[in-house]
Amino acid sequence: RVVAFHESGHALVGWLLEHTEAVMKVSIAPRTNAALGFAQMLPRDQHLFTTEQLFERMCMALGGRAAEAISFSRVTSAGECPLGKGSDKL
Repeated sequence: RVVAFHESGHALVGWLLEHTEAVMKVSIAPRTNAALGFAQMLPRDQHLFTTEQLFERMCMALGGRAAEAISFSRVTSAGECPLGKGSDKL
């Protein structure tokens, strides 16, 4: 249940913001030992970003953490700060 809320948080924030990639697929079925679920985005061929675009990408990265905090009043290890792990993807 937590994984479903976490991944839906990424998808929902991505859907609501203008400067994020389109959500292509969301899964809560574990595929590997490391990932319990994932939200897959349709990547853009863009390498330079405005401040607003970067801010919205960070919001989307934190969407799962926010969904856990709002829904369960706690954040699991799945919601650990994604900005430190994958800042190259922002």
